[in-house]
Amino acid sequence: MANRVKTEITKKIMKKPLVLILLLICNLFSYSQDTLRYYETDQSIITNAEPTTFIKEIITHENYYSMSYFNMEEVETYYCEFKSIDPIFLDGLARYYYEPGIIYSVGKYHNGKLLGKWMYYDENGKIDTVTYQSIDSYIKIMGCNFDKQNIKNASKTISQKVQESVSIFIRDNFHLPGRIRSAYRYITLNISMVIDADGKAKCVEILNFKDEDLLTEVYRILSMYKSNIEIENAFQISVFYNQQEATPSKNDIFFTVDKMPEFPGGDNGLRTYIAKSVIYPKEAQDRGIMGQVYVSFVVDPNGKVQDAQIENGINYYLDQEALRIVRAMPLWTPGSLNGKPVKVSYTIPINFSLR
Repeated sequence: MANRVKTEITKKIMKKPLVLILLLICNLFSYSQDTLRYYETDQSIITNAEPTTFIKEIITHENYYSMSYFNMEEVETYYCEFKSIDPIFLDGLARYYYEPGIIYSVGKYHNGKLLGKWMYYDENGKIDTVTYQSIDSYIKIMGCNFDKQNIKNASKTISQKVQESVSIFIRDNFHLPGRIRSAYRYITLNISMVIDADGKAKCVEILNFKDEDLLTEVYRILSMYKSNIEIENAFQISVFYNQQEATPSKNDIFFTVDKMPEFPGGDNGLRTYIAKSVIYPKEAQDRGIMGQVYVSFVVDPNGKVQDAQIENGINYYLDQEALRIVRAMPLWTPGSLNGKPVKVSYTIPINFSLR
């Protein structure tokens, strides 16, 4: 009897380490990480280790992905977390850099949105912490929720003083969001707004951009603005703001530059080229599909068209025809900044009509 009891106790003791081992194995599998490493060129073309410029590393975590870029010295140049990689959906921590190892901004995306606290570092390491709200929250503060009949023309003196005041306020508070800065180092914003009788900005709109990150940053700044100039009636103004970093790199892509790219023969030449090049797909003709396809592309410093993609499509066959037309374009006169040719992003509509 005593031996049997002893044997049962021994079995129970032996089970405990086995259970612990099984738990450890389960934990290891549940937190296992898959790491993929790619070598890429400046044009984001995957290659081998020898002629590469960047190292891209994607790690699969328990419920998210992280992606880092490193230079060849293994110094981080970019970090972001994602809910999914295909399609790419930003959600979580992000770090952007001026150059390898020198941080530009740190914050978190929430469901792909620029929200919450972000820290921006100047080149001396000084930190400016800002807080972003949702677009809807800003619209509640700065929307056109007032009687538009009260909008009058201000005197030239008042209008100029307020324009100058707003421009200075934007300049002193503006941070180019990291997601934009990773591609563009030079932008010009054309901002329209109404200055209400209380001196605050309402009906704010960026006329030449539709990017949500830029709009969020402009809303953040102008939600804090209040004119110290006495105003009798609401009036409308436009403000131009230029954001430029000192020396653009050869890989920077610009929205607007001193001299924009030009198609041979100008706008008329471009319209003629498109009209002569269109081959209306039979599949779309048979179904009576018409409309405008918007195609974006980059004109490189040599005038060559690159990276054509559909910005607003209507049908697979029409979209593919629009891409064919753009990709077959002759050389443009390249855009230039400070007298030097640079890459410039360009978007055109291509019209398909059966009438």
